[in-house]
Amino acid sequence: LHDALPIYQLSGEYPKAQQSYEQAAAMDPSNVEPRKGLGWLYARMGKPDKAEETFRALAQMKPDDPMIRGSLASYYMGQHLWPQGIAELERLRKQYPKDTYNEARLAATYLLSGQRAKAKDLVQALMDADATDPQNCLLAGILEFQGGQLDQSIVHLNNSMEYKPSATAQFFIGAAQDRKGDQQQAQVAMTRALRMDPNLLGARLWLAEYWLRQSSPMTALGLLQKDPQNKNPAPVEQLLLARCYSAMGNYDLANKELSQVRAQHPEVVPAYYETALKFLIKGQWSQARPSLEEGLLHEPGSINLLAVLAQSYIAEGKPEKAVERVRQQVERFPKSAVHFQ
Repeated sequence: LHDALPIYQLSGEYPKAQQSYEQAAAMDPSNVEPRKGLGWLYARMGKPDKAEETFRALAQMKPDDPMIRGSLASYYMGQHLWPQGIAELERLRKQYPKDTYNEARLAATYLLSGQRAKAKDLVQALMDADATDPQNCLLAGILEFQGGQLDQSIVHLNNSMEYKPSATAQFFIGAAQDRKGDQQQAQVAMTRALRMDPNLLGARLWLAEYWLRQSSPMTALGLLQKDPQNKNPAPVEQLLLARCYSAMGNYDLANKELSQVRAQHPEVVPAYYETALKFLIKGQWSQARPSLEEGLLHEPGSINLLAVLAQSYIAEGKPEKAVERVRQQVERFPKSAVHFQ
């Protein structure tokens, strides 16, 4: 039964995997491993409430078990629930103050949650203790990347790759090369990262964007459709899918993706621009304007949306209307970014 579980998961047979985990848990109620597997399976299936319930139940069963608390922290990190993840890791830190593995995870969580100052002290202490440890080099590289120290970041990330290759290190090497303006080296690094971890969303999205810029929408589309089990794509994925479909001339599919983003994530302003884009490229200015206006309702200070809206009037030979619309936006929202341009 235990041997069959990875096969079910890898093949995407989640109901069978779930049933097997539940059977294994029932056979030995004291064994936490099947329940841990079930928690991660729920997360993979897009059932975060069930996943959290499972992990919290485990933590109640063995409240002082560092592996269980660590699993709960990992779940929170995977769901980007940074405060909850940090709380669990800080709890472990008090229990096990000399656990450098936990210190590294805590530093990583602070980095990912944007609390760079808190991460910096932890990373410095870890590097002082062992500057050759691959995890410490990885954290130092990410910290330096966030701080704009790109050359030093690449040095530490390459050191991490030398000691212990990882998709994360390779991804940040690509991101650093991208920031330096070396798109070719960035593409090589991102491709390597995705080969190392086919589920690495950041690399997949970067490469999809890259191939769209190279006028290869089919290649980009192939990257975005790699995970058929992903029932809840992020808005940025759907926006890229829409751009792929638009570039291929399939405007119905593009509009379907954009409509879903606007309905489920009305705060995602680029969705309104992308919706308008399919009309703009055809010169259908009046049809493009409703989406641009809707976007401005959600982000009144968007210079880009307002500029495109004004341009649509100018393209129709109505410059006075463009000036009037810009003036209206400034008067309605005097404290927005528009006012200062």
